[in-house]
Amino acid sequence: MKDKKYLPSVLIMYLNYFIHGVGCSVLGQAVIKESLATSWGCDPMSITKISAALGLGRLVALPFAGPLSDKLGRKISMFIGGLSYAVYLIGLVFAFNAGANGGYTIAYVCAIVGGIANSFLDTGIYPAVAEAISDAPGVATMGIKFFISVS
Repeated sequence: MKDKKYLPSVLIMYLNYFIHGVGCSVLGQAVIKESLATSWGCDPMSITKISAALGLGRLVALPFAGPLSDKLGRKISMFIGGLSYAVYLIGLVFAFNAGANGGYTIAYVCAIVGGIANSFLDTGIYPAVAEAISDAPGVATMGIKFFISVS
């Protein structure tokens, strides 16, 4: 990277994937699955469906997130992704507080929104990081994978 002025921006974009990885890892923990299942009045396998809803949201959004990012720009795509992530995380707080009174449903819908957020962030962050580290765009992409793995 010849121009170091983009380094803070790149680190913040990488941090997004670290936070996403932590969120996915938390839902995958057996102790948390059992606790959430008890709280929401469902079986622990149903909690796995919430993790799968993240992937479903990604699949729903990818066909239009990429073209929108190309048409509107990366900043708009990342803004939509960030806003969607805020809805996802705030919604999860409401889901945890709702308990058996719809908490599971709220969490499932929020997970779909989280997957949509991830798609929009991907369509903005991958090219932005590759351009910021134009000397080695492959290394820039590996940095994203590194932050996901570390989390």
